[in-house]
Amino acid sequence: MGKFETFPSFNQALKGFDSAGRVGPKAVNGTFADLEFSRALQEVRVGEIVIPQGFVLKGSLNLPSVHFEASFDIEISPSRIHVDGHIKNAITVTIDNTRLFALTHASDSNRGPSLDLTIERDTPPNCYFSGEIYLLGLSAAAQFELSDDGMQFHETISAWLAGVKIDFVINTAIYLDFSASCTLDLSLPPFKIGKVDIPHIKVVKFAASLATQVHWTPITWELVVSGKMSLVDWDMGQAGPFTLGPDLSDFTKITNYLVDHVKDRFNSLFKDKVAEILAEGLKEVVNELKNVGLAAEKTTELLVKEFDCDLKEVIKQVGEIFELEKEEMAKIMKDLGTTAEKVARILKDAYSVTANSLAQILKQAGYAVDDVGRTLKDVYGIASNEIAQILKQAGYTVDDVGRVLRDVYGVTSTEIASILKQAGYTVDDIGRALKDVYGVISTEIASFLQRAGYTVQDIGRVLEGVYGETANTVASILKGAGYTVDDVGRVLKDVFHETSNEIATILKGAGYAIDDIARTLENVFNMTGGDAARVLKDIGYAMQDVDRAISDVFGAIGGAVGDAADAVGDALGDAADAVGGALGSIFG
Repeated sequence: MGKFETFPSFNQALKGFDSAGRVGPKAVNGTFADLEFSRALQEVRVGEIVIPQGFVLKGSLNLPSVHFEASFDIEISPSRIHVDGHIKNAITVTIDNTRLFALTHASDSNRGPSLDLTIERDTPPNCYFSGEIYLLGLSAAAQFELSDDGMQFHETISAWLAGVKIDFVINTAIYLDFSASCTLDLSLPPFKIGKVDIPHIKVVKFAASLATQVHWTPITWELVVSGKMSLVDWDMGQAGPFTLGPDLSDFTKITNYLVDHVKDRFNSLFKDKVAEILAEGLKEVVNELKNVGLAAEKTTELLVKEFDCDLKEVIKQVGEIFELEKEEMAKIMKDLGTTAEKVARILKDAYSVTANSLAQILKQAGYAVDDVGRTLKDVYGIASNEIAQILKQAGYTVDDVGRVLRDVYGVTSTEIASILKQAGYTVDDIGRALKDVYGVISTEIASFLQRAGYTVQDIGRVLEGVYGETANTVASILKGAGYTVDDVGRVLKDVFHETSNEIATILKGAGYAIDDIARTLENVFNMTGGDAARVLKDIGYAMQDVDRAISDVFGAIGGAVGDAADAVGDALGDAADAVGGALGSIFG
């Protein structure tokens, strides 16, 4: 084992191998350090330790200008030379603080890649690196091999760089030539084909050839890019060459620059490619557009707007190949500006869609309820007494149905209640439609609902629940609509849950005569003459008016019974007083 007392520089070591006396540029000059060596005349084994026959050199090499520092072990034996080590720092090529190229360790960006170099008899030298590559603003884990064929990558690097081969030659006095071939997966931003906006496409592959030349004095660079584009199985043709530089500010825009140029070329080729496949058949082109990542709606729009294909035939193929539901197909056609009627005719003719199903389909596609109603009327011949039922089953509100009946079918306010009732809507729903759609006010609603066969209790519920009217107002409205006092009393009792005294007060306030109120107390509450008399007296009627009303409503017998009842009550009261006084005297 021995050590070097002095360490040679890179150029001094180079002189030992270059008889012409050439030297490297200052930018890549450096020094060796910490060199140790040992020599074994034959293989020596000490337990698990094996010292091979040959010459072993350990040390490091430092090239400060390119941030290169490596530790290595060199074994020289009769059959081979083997170098094993790692680069301490990332290898970078940086110009004016702009990083052009870098090799780093895969798990630590502050370290360089590992190195394994083997030179054997009768075989080409092999140099293997493992780390991460940074190239043109892109980076990914990489494993690659440096041999006499250049730098060859063994596997796809992430998702953007595949099939890479990099060759470089250093002319130590003048320049660095660097060239590479690779496949870039580009994500193209949205672009237009005629009138159609195509969203961003992620799967465009750009098989690129890149070549750059970096001059050392003064430091300048130029990058030339050219290649072929493919979209899945589509060969999209040549793109480039594009020349970047020598303005270094362009370097930070290389990726965007490439994408813009590829996009322009891609745009011009895409339409031609679609036309070429379309000549083979509509089904074929729809299938191909799906395979290259175009969505169903954009496929339909492109073929209809740019290639004048028949919408009915396109949507049939798109529906089949993309496995769409009818609602999705209708939505695509609506987004293209297709009328509800045309959508209905296409679905009816191509798929025998029924009127009930169509209403649901058009609703989910986002068509207005008036368009749905008009389409059902014009395409399917649906009558006004059927449309309400169909729209109700499709989930439309009663107001929506009311508007269709009014605007599409011309149904009047006097007719709509019966139609909606037949369709199964509740009386509250019908009252709401009359109020919201036809503008019927509370004082008019009773006659509309009465004609449709609804009871006075139904009308009372609508007045309370839909119009928010009070019991007093409802009594006046029903009286004005011609309902009997008993009808009004029943509504106040059954709908508003008023007591007999409250109802009598409301009826009195509504202008009903005392006889009518007494009769309602008898018919609605099953009161006797005496009970009715007490209620009438409690709400403020004079005694003579009460006696007359009770006599008129309950009859002479009824009046006598009432008087007798009162007399009996008085007598019992007097007797109780007398008994109480006597007991007090005895037990005083």
